[in-house]
Amino acid sequence: MISAPEMSPLSSWSADRAGAELFAKTVQTTRDQPASKNGAVITTTIPVSQILSTPRTGLGALNVQEVVVLGSDGDVVRERVR
Repeated sequence: MISAPEMSPLSSWSADRAGAELFAKTVQTTRDQPASKNGAVITTTIPVSQILSTPRTGLGALNVQEVVVLGSDGDVVRERVR
């Protein structure tokens, strides 16, 4: 377990593990850099009181099951994506 990364006042999380793994494998930090293959999936349990919205209730992309979360401190589990 690691300390949670500092979250913005609103942070985006995905409820779709396969989509999160794909994103972690293909994320590109800048337009001029190739995609990294060393990403990580960070998992956590989000209290319902911290959820601002889902694609069904407002903000969030349905295709990646995005959940928009209010920023907070806490612990998360970091998993390496193979």
